[in-house]
Amino acid sequence: MSKTRRFVKDSLALTVGNVAVSVMGFVYQIWILRYFGLTLFGKYTIVINYAGYFTILALFGVRQVITRSIATKSGNLKPLLKSAIILRLITAGISLLGIALLAAILHGDKLVAYGLLIYGLSILFLSITDVFEAVFVGMQDAQYGAYGLIAGVAVKLGLGLYLMKSGVGLYGILAVFTVTAALNMGIDWFLLQRYLKRDEGIPDHAVTSTRYILTESLPFFYLSLVTRVYAKNDIMFLGLMRGAESVGIYRVAYLAIDFFLLVGSSLGAALYPLMSKANSVSREQLELVYRTGCRLVVILFVPACIALCMVGADVIHRLSGKDIHEAIPVIWILSWVAIPEGLNIVMGTVLSSIYKQKTVAKLGIIGMIICVGMTVPLIAKFGGIGAALGTTGSSAVMTLVANHAVSKHLVSLDWLDMLGRPTVAGIVMYLVMHALAFNGFIAFFVGLAAYMLALLIMRTFTKQELETMKGLVRGSSKIVASDQLPGL
Repeated sequence: MSKTRRFVKDSLALTVGNVAVSVMGFVYQIWILRYFGLTLFGKYTIVINYAGYFTILALFGVRQVITRSIATKSGNLKPLLKSAIILRLITAGISLLGIALLAAILHGDKLVAYGLLIYGLSILFLSITDVFEAVFVGMQDAQYGAYGLIAGVAVKLGLGLYLMKSGVGLYGILAVFTVTAALNMGIDWFLLQRYLKRDEGIPDHAVTSTRYILTESLPFFYLSLVTRVYAKNDIMFLGLMRGAESVGIYRVAYLAIDFFLLVGSSLGAALYPLMSKANSVSREQLELVYRTGCRLVVILFVPACIALCMVGADVIHRLSGKDIHEAIPVIWILSWVAIPEGLNIVMGTVLSSIYKQKTVAKLGIIGMIICVGMTVPLIAKFGGIGAALGTTGSSAVMTLVANHAVSKHLVSLDWLDMLGRPTVAGIVMYLVMHALAFNGFIAFFVGLAAYMLALLIMRTFTKQELETMKGLVRGSSKIVASDQLPGL
C-alpha cells in the first residue's frame, strides 16, 4: 500500500473513531441536557472541564513521542511500550491525587466535588489506552485504536440511556465514563497483543528508557497544558464569573461546533506521522504536506461555518428541545472558530514534526495570554457572547502569530491563495442557501453543490490534486505522482 493511501486510510480511521466518540459525547450530553436541565448540565460541563486539566498531566505528552519514534523507525516497540506505561501510571497517580485535593477544596458544591472523584477514575484507564493508540497511529494502522473506541461508544450509549431511564442521578452518568474507559483499555490491549505477533522487526537502536521518554515528552506536556488553558478558559471563567446556568447555555452552542473541531484534531493526528516522514526526506515534501493540510481545513470548514450560522437557531432548538435565545448569537460567533483552530492545529503539527516543540510551547503560552486577556473582560461585560467573541478573536490572532513562527522554519502561507477562492465560493453558497431558505435540508445540499462547483470553476485544485482525488475514488495504488512525493 502506498504511503499516501496509508495516510488517507489512517485519516479515515482516526476520523471514524473520533467521530464515534464525538457522536457518543454529543448524544450523551443532549440526554443530560434534556433530562437534568441547564443548571445541572452546566455543573456536568464544569466537572468535565476541571478534570480535563488533570488529564493533560496524566497523558504528559507521551503519545507524540511514541508516535514519532515508531513512525521514524527509531524505537524498539516493546521496551518503548513498557517505559511509556510506567511513566503513565506515575503521572496518572499524581493526577488522581490532584483531583482529590481539588474535590476537597470544592466541598461546598458537593455535586461538582463528588462528580470529580467519580469521573477522575477514568483518567487512569484513559492514560494507558492512549499509549496503545499511539502505537497504532505510529505504525499507520490507526483502525486498531478505532475498534476500541467504537466498542466503548456502544457500551456508553446503552448503559447511559438505561441509567437515565432508571432515574439514576448525575453521579451514575459520570461513572459510565470510568466503566467505558476500562473496557476500551482492555480491547486495545487485546488488539495490541495480536498486532505485536503479526508485525515484528521494529529497529531497536533508540533510547527507550523512562527517563528518555520523560525528557522528550516535556515540551509536548507544556504545549498540551497551555493549549488546554487556551482552549477551555472560556468555560472555566464563565463558570466562575456567571455560574453553572450560563455555562449550560454556552455549552449548548458549543455542542454544534464540537464535531468540526474534532475533524481538525483528527486531521492533525493523521498528518503528524506523514509530516515526520516527509521531513526526513526533503523540505519540499514537508511544505507540500503542510500546505495541503491547511488548504483542506479552509475548504472543508468554510461551508460548514456558513451552514451553521444560517440554521443555528433551529439546531439549538432541536438539541435542547426548547428555544434558548441566549445561545443563538453565541453559535453565530463560535461557528467561525473552527477555521483558525483547524489551521492552528496543522501549524502546531508541522512545527512538532521538525522538532520545534519549544516553539510550539511558546506559541501556546502566547495564545493563552491573548485568549485570557481578551476573554475575561468580555465575559465580565457580555457573558456567554463575550466568551464566544474572546475565543474566536484570540484564535484568529493566534493563527497569524503561528504562521509567522512557521515561516521562520519552513514557509509562510499565501493568505490570498489560501482564503480567496473558498471565500468567494462561500458567498455563492450563502446566496443560494438564502434563496432556498424555505427548506433548510434542500438549501444546504444545493448550497454545498454550488460551493464545490464554484471551487472547480475557479480552478482551486491543481491538476495533481484532481488526479489524487480520482485515484482515491478508483482505489488506485498510485494516488500521487511519483515526482510529487518521491520516497514516500
